[in-house]
Amino acid sequence: MKFDKIDWGRAFFKTYLEKRSFLHLLVNFNRIWVSHISMFWFYTAYNSPTIYSPKNSTSPERAMTWSVTALGSFPFSHLSLRLSLPHLLSRPRLTASLLFFFFFFFQVELSPPSS
Repeated sequence: MKFDKIDWGRAFFKTYLEKRSFLHLLVNFNRIWVSHISMFWFYTAYNSPTIYSPKNSTSPERAMTWSVTALGSFPFSHLSLRLSLPHLLSRPRLTASLLFFFFFFFQVELSPPSS
């Protein structure tokens, strides 16, 4: 083997220069934050019915329990989209093509349901 004749300093080089910032932290931990916060919401909303039960009642109806639990879906899908924006901003080549999809899904999320 001729490993001693290889110039290791020139053999490997970085093709992408990383910048460390607060946006980088948001990009890397986006899914972790959303999953932890949403699981906390779902667990708490389902297992603490006294918070949202009607007055003079010990437990709410089953539909109320599932409704309060399901209320977490909008804030966390919204949070996931909002935390994806720093990823788009940190990669300039992807920004132009993916920005359209970001705003499209944001509008779909905010639009009222059709009847």
